[in-house]
Amino acid sequence: MKKIVTLTAVTALLALSSCKSGAETKADSAWKQASTESNEGQKLMRQKEAYIYYQQALQKKGDKSKPELLSNFILAAIARIEYIYETEGAQAQAIQFIRDEIERFVTKEGVRADAKDGYATLVMKLADEARSNGKLTDCMALVETALRSAADKKAVEATKLEITKDYVAEQIVTAKGHLENGKKTKDTNELIRADYYANVAMSYDPENSDAKSLISSIRTALAGAYTAYEAAIEFKADTALYNKIDSNKILMAVTAGSGSNLELMVYNNGFNAIRLKPSNFKIIDDAGTSYPATAVKAEKDFLEMEFETKASVSFAQPAGKVKAVVYASDDTLIRGTKYLY
Repeated sequence: MKKIVTLTAVTALLALSSCKSGAETKADSAWKQASTESNEGQKLMRQKEAYIYYQQALQKKGDKSKPELLSNFILAAIARIEYIYETEGAQAQAIQFIRDEIERFVTKEGVRADAKDGYATLVMKLADEARSNGKLTDCMALVETALRSAADKKAVEATKLEITKDYVAEQIVTAKGHLENGKKTKDTNELIRADYYANVAMSYDPENSDAKSLISSIRTALAGAYTAYEAAIEFKADTALYNKIDSNKILMAVTAGSGSNLELMVYNNGFNAIRLKPSNFKIIDDAGTSYPATAVKAEKDFLEMEFETKASVSFAQPAGKVKAVVYASDDTLIRGTKYLY
């Protein structure tokens, strides 16, 4: 198996400053000693000491921490993870704990490139192991993390291109399995899982013909039900991607009707109450042309958060086949689109 990247040792020297806290000064001193220490055991002790003192300095300064402190802490934390990785393996719980600490700071303004790229290199080592073990979903999530963190993104982007083809193929296979099982068992959640994984594939390869065809089949099967990802997707390998796919705050299901007259179930999955009125609805046909609603008759025209209602909605007569129903309010965060195929 081809290795993605080789993790390099971090040996940056840190400048001292008279305005630093006692903990930060002690950390700088320990880190400087570690960089020149020939005895491996003593070097590890100094690195651990630096990590602990940088932690203390960050706890004391909080949001007032300067980029230099953040950068130096990240380098010391990387060294700590390297040690744990070599002695306990990639699955050690402490690694994720320290990674969570790093990710609080690594994208902040002013953090040095050596800290950003050092963390990206570490994450790519973890991605390499996940890939070698056949865990492409975990690998892709780690690559995305490295891409967000790195100052020099070229190497990460090249690796992402390498694995995208295999990753997309895996997502399509997963989606097909959920679709077939959903059709067989009549389990809506299985159809929703199929929709999610097909959309993951599309997010990485928007022109993939297999993914497009699969999504169309899934949407047809799901037309009469809510596409409620929260109910079906338990594990989110990449929360940023999940949030991008799960963007609907208004869920809809088409229970009857066609063309210009549709019977809907509407569920408010947002944080604010909504009104059901003609100006909030439209349909889109297969040519991409939109048509406004002309009338709405709902059991509840004022829908609180986590409530649902039945609604009969009439639209201007579409020229083509209706592809989607859209709910949109003046609040750009309150949106919902239900695709019918």
